[in-house]
Amino acid sequence: MNKNKAEFSTRYYIINFFCIIVIVILVYQDMFYKRLSMRNWITKVIPNNVLNYSLRIMGAYGLIQVFAQDIGRRTGNIQKLITHHPPIQFILYWATAYSLTDDRSEALMGAIIYFYMRHILSNKTLKVCFEEV
Repeated sequence: MNKNKAEFSTRYYIINFFCIIVIVILVYQDMFYKRLSMRNWITKVIPNNVLNYSLRIMGAYGLIQVFAQDIGRRTGNIQKLITHHPPIQFILYWATAYSLTDDRSEALMGAIIYFYMRHILSNKTLKVCFEEV
Protein backbone atom coordinates (compact mmCIF):
# COMPACT_ATOMS: atom_id res chain seq x y z
CA MET A 1 0.00 0.00 0.00
CA ASN A 2 1.51 3.35 -0.94
CA LYS A 3 1.84 6.25 1.47
CA ASN A 4 -0.88 8.44 -0.15
CA LYS A 5 -3.47 5.66 0.09
CA ALA A 6 -2.60 5.06 3.75
CA GLU A 7 -2.87 8.80 4.52
CA PHE A 8 -6.21 9.01 2.69
CA SER A 9 -7.48 5.97 4.52
CA THR A 10 -6.45 7.28 7.94
CA ARG A 11 -7.87 10.75 7.25
CA TYR A 12 -11.08 9.21 5.88
CA TYR A 13 -11.61 7.14 9.03
CA ILE A 14 -10.81 10.03 11.37
CA ILE A 15 -13.27 12.33 9.58
CA ASN A 16 -15.97 9.65 9.61
CA PHE A 17 -15.38 8.81 13.26
CA PHE A 18 -15.71 12.51 14.15
CA CYS A 19 -18.90 12.88 12.04
CA ILE A 20 -20.49 9.80 13.61
CA ILE A 21 -19.72 11.11 17.11
CA VAL A 22 -21.28 14.49 16.24
CA ILE A 23 -24.39 12.80 14.79
CA VAL A 24 -24.78 10.54 17.85
CA ILE A 25 -24.47 13.58 20.15
CA LEU A 26 -27.04 15.51 18.08
CA VAL A 27 -29.47 12.58 18.13
CA TYR A 28 -29.03 12.14 21.90
CA GLN A 29 -29.42 15.87 22.59
CA ASP A 30 -32.52 16.09 20.43
CA MET A 31 -34.06 12.90 21.77
CA PHE A 32 -33.78 13.87 25.43
CA TYR A 33 -33.50 17.67 25.43
CA LYS A 34 -35.07 18.74 22.08
CA ARG A 35 -31.97 20.82 21.23
CA LEU A 36 -32.86 20.87 17.52
CA SER A 37 -36.34 22.19 18.20
CA MET A 38 -37.22 24.90 15.68
CA ARG A 39 -38.85 26.86 18.49
CA ASN A 40 -35.39 27.79 19.70
CA TRP A 41 -34.29 29.47 16.48
CA ILE A 42 -36.16 29.35 13.16
CA THR A 43 -39.70 30.00 14.42
CA LYS A 44 -38.52 33.32 15.81
CA VAL A 45 -38.26 34.41 12.15
CA ILE A 46 -40.85 32.21 10.40
CA PRO A 47 -44.18 31.58 12.16
CA ASN A 48 -44.77 27.97 13.20
CA ASN A 49 -47.79 27.39 10.97
CA VAL A 50 -46.04 28.92 7.94
CA LEU A 51 -42.97 26.72 8.47
CA ASN A 52 -45.09 23.57 8.86
CA TYR A 53 -47.17 24.37 5.77
CA SER A 54 -44.08 25.18 3.69
CA LEU A 55 -42.34 21.97 4.73
CA ARG A 56 -45.43 19.90 3.92
CA ILE A 57 -45.82 21.50 0.48
CA MET A 58 -42.13 21.01 -0.37
CA GLY A 59 -42.30 17.46 0.99
CA ALA A 60 -45.33 16.72 -1.17
CA TYR A 61 -43.40 18.09 -4.15
CA GLY A 62 -40.48 15.77 -3.34
CA LEU A 63 -42.77 12.74 -3.19
CA ILE A 64 -44.53 13.73 -6.42
CA GLN A 65 -41.16 14.25 -8.16
CA VAL A 66 -39.99 10.75 -7.24
CA PHE A 67 -43.32 9.22 -8.27
CA ALA A 68 -43.28 11.09 -11.58
CA GLN A 69 -39.79 9.78 -12.34
CA ASP A 70 -40.85 6.26 -11.35
CA ILE A 71 -43.67 6.28 -13.89
CA GLY A 72 -41.39 7.61 -16.61
CA ARG A 73 -42.03 11.36 -16.59
CA ARG A 74 -38.93 13.34 -17.44
CA THR A 75 -37.72 16.22 -15.30
CA GLY A 76 -37.81 19.71 -16.85
CA ASN A 77 -34.54 21.53 -17.46
CA ILE A 78 -35.30 24.46 -15.12
CA GLN A 79 -36.72 22.05 -12.56
CA LYS A 80 -33.44 20.10 -12.66
CA LEU A 81 -31.33 23.26 -12.31
CA ILE A 82 -33.26 24.27 -9.20
CA THR A 83 -33.55 20.90 -7.49
CA HIS A 84 -29.96 19.76 -8.06
CA HIS A 85 -28.36 22.40 -5.82
CA PRO A 86 -27.28 20.82 -2.51
CA PRO A 87 -29.01 23.45 -0.27
CA ILE A 88 -32.30 22.99 -2.17
CA GLN A 89 -31.89 19.21 -2.06
CA PHE A 90 -31.30 19.36 1.69
CA ILE A 91 -34.48 21.39 2.20
CA LEU A 92 -36.46 19.00 -0.02
CA TYR A 93 -35.16 15.95 1.85
CA TRP A 94 -35.94 17.60 5.18
CA ALA A 95 -39.40 18.57 3.97
CA THR A 96 -40.15 15.10 2.58
CA ALA A 97 -39.09 13.50 5.86
CA TYR A 98 -41.22 16.03 7.77
CA SER A 99 -44.22 15.13 5.61
CA LEU A 100 -43.81 11.54 6.79
CA THR A 101 -42.77 12.03 10.43
CA ASP A 102 -44.63 15.24 11.36
CA ASP A 103 -41.60 16.08 13.53
CA ARG A 104 -39.26 18.78 12.24
CA SER A 105 -36.23 17.85 14.33
CA GLU A 106 -36.49 14.13 13.50
CA ALA A 107 -36.82 15.00 9.82
CA LEU A 108 -33.83 17.35 10.10
CA MET A 109 -31.72 14.58 11.66
CA GLY A 110 -32.77 12.22 8.87
CA ALA A 111 -31.66 14.76 6.24
CA ILE A 112 -28.35 15.33 8.08
CA ILE A 113 -27.68 11.59 8.22
CA TYR A 114 -28.53 11.20 4.52
CA PHE A 115 -26.19 14.05 3.53
CA TYR A 116 -23.44 12.64 5.72
CA MET A 117 -23.76 9.20 4.15
CA ARG A 118 -24.03 10.59 0.60
CA HIS A 119 -21.38 13.32 0.66
CA ILE A 120 -18.87 12.27 3.34
CA LEU A 121 -19.11 8.52 3.94
CA SER A 122 -19.59 7.43 0.31
CA ASN A 123 -16.60 7.94 -1.93
CA LYS A 124 -18.33 6.63 -5.06
CA THR A 125 -21.79 7.20 -6.51
CA LEU A 126 -23.82 4.64 -8.39
CA LYS A 127 -25.92 5.15 -11.52
CA VAL A 128 -28.91 3.46 -9.90
CA CYS A 129 -29.77 2.71 -6.31
CA PHE A 130 -29.24 -1.05 -6.38
CA GLU A 131 -26.21 -1.23 -8.68
CA GLU A 132 -23.50 -3.68 -7.67
CA VAL A 133 -20.45 -1.95 -6.18
